[in-house]
Amino acid sequence: PPLACRRPCASICAMASSLTEGSLLELLKMVTERPRLCVRSLAVRAWVKGSHESRIGHAEAVWYGTPGWAPREGGLVRFEDGTSWEPRFGTMHVFDGNAREVTLVTDHRALYVVRAVLGTR
Repeated sequence: PPLACRRPCASICAMASSLTEGSLLELLKMVTERPRLCVRSLAVRAWVKGSHESRIGHAEAVWYGTPGWAPREGGLVRFEDGTSWEPRFGTMHVFDGNAREVTLVTDHRALYVVRAVLGTR
């Protein structure tokens, strides 16, 4: 966003820009040890009650933006080996295509996420 942008979504635009061509992308390259890493697609989403996803199958970075979210409210990323990661406000999870599903969201609040599908150049 322009420096003078004062819209409520300005921080999300700044995060998206950092993920696609800035310091967050550089951090992901270092953490994953993949210097040719790139973002194939980027989405901001509100997972509402009843939302879920099965068979993810690609590398992703997911940032969670709902304060106070509890595992009982759903939205966990579950992997092939049975382990799962719970959404925690302000955290970013990076996984390599081995996620099986996002569990059913059961709360009336929305689970906000910024989700980047990763690839290489």
